[in-house]
Amino acid sequence: MERLDPDVSFALLQLPGNMDHGEDESEFAECMRDWKIPFITLPLVRVSNHKKNVLSKASALYGAIRNLFILNHFIRRNNPKVIVVISDVGNLNTRLLLGLSLGYGKKVLILYNTDVNVTGEKVLQNYWRRNTLIRVFSRFKIAVFLRALLFRGEVPGTFVLGEPICVISEEVKTKLVQTGIPPELIQVMGLPQSVRTERRITDLKRDLGIAAGTKTVAFFTECIDYIYGREYSRELLKILVQTFSTLPPDVVIMIKFHPREDIDFIEEAKALFQESRYRIIDSFNVEEVLAVADLSLAHFSRVLITAALGGRRFLSINWLGERQRTFVLPHESSIIEVTQPAELHGKLCLALTNGQYQASLDRVVKGIAQRYSTTGESPQAILARLLNK
Repeated sequence: MERLDPDVSFALLQLPGNMDHGEDESEFAECMRDWKIPFITLPLVRVSNHKKNVLSKASALYGAIRNLFILNHFIRRNNPKVIVVISDVGNLNTRLLLGLSLGYGKKVLILYNTDVNVTGEKVLQNYWRRNTLIRVFSRFKIAVFLRALLFRGEVPGTFVLGEPICVISEEVKTKLVQTGIPPELIQVMGLPQSVRTERRITDLKRDLGIAAGTKTVAFFTECIDYIYGREYSRELLKILVQTFSTLPPDVVIMIKFHPREDIDFIEEAKALFQESRYRIIDSFNVEEVLAVADLSLAHFSRVLITAALGGRRFLSINWLGERQRTFVLPHESSIIEVTQPAELHGKLCLALTNGQYQASLDRVVKGIAQRYSTTGESPQAILARLLNK
């Protein structure tokens, strides 16, 4: 088990399932090395189980328990003063880390950079007992946890909250307050930005093999399998391919896969996106792709909020009328959301060519950007305050 140098003041711990759309793991690790920041990868497994056989269920349960002991050993060995969690989904590994951290009396700061709701639970001062790992599982309502993990392939539960939490907008703060989290614990920080593009759009297009003046659409995947299931994803791919094929032949489609996308999904998608109009994006960061794209397309990805903050047009796919996850307000839906497959072709064409519709899109994008921009206290300032408690 890796032990940190005593002189190290800051390190990054990679948890399976928590990479965002910005960079793949190798690029991220390389950045950390350049910045002289230790990038730690523990031998954790990603815990999910969508298969029906007994062996896979036993393997999933074993993986969860094994991860718990690995994280426990890491915390005990390195004894961090503060643990900062950056998570866009709050998966089981994150919950285990948070539970153990609070169990050992560690200060915790959560950077909650998504719109997906969590359930808040007040942490009682004497609830945890040092070195008692079973407390972590009991915190997740063990019967519900096991039933979901073994029979549905999902891991329900909650963040264990009771420490400072940073959110990206007032809307998210309101949602979390409604779940019972004290408002004084929540600080609005806006959306953390990753590496910005320093190359000119003409240079980026040249590197992508896209002629100057060519219309471009960027489609960002986002592990939608884990929300709606594989059949939905397969149907989505078919509809996208059919719709993209009806666009003018000179429109280029860029495909950017989420770093944690399912391998089978990627292979299925690549098999469908074979025409010369498609570009599979591997070596460009999100800001560069957004800068090149005349229009971006995704479901509820944080990438779309990044697009809004950069003043870039986008459409949000919401065929199932999902209002829990989307950051789009109801009065904005008719403009910027694609609420049924039959709308996709028309809205893509309008967004690429119709000046009046583009102006409407720009107004909605500007409104979203205003909601997610903030002059609030930065995460660094909050962390400094936390360290000085």
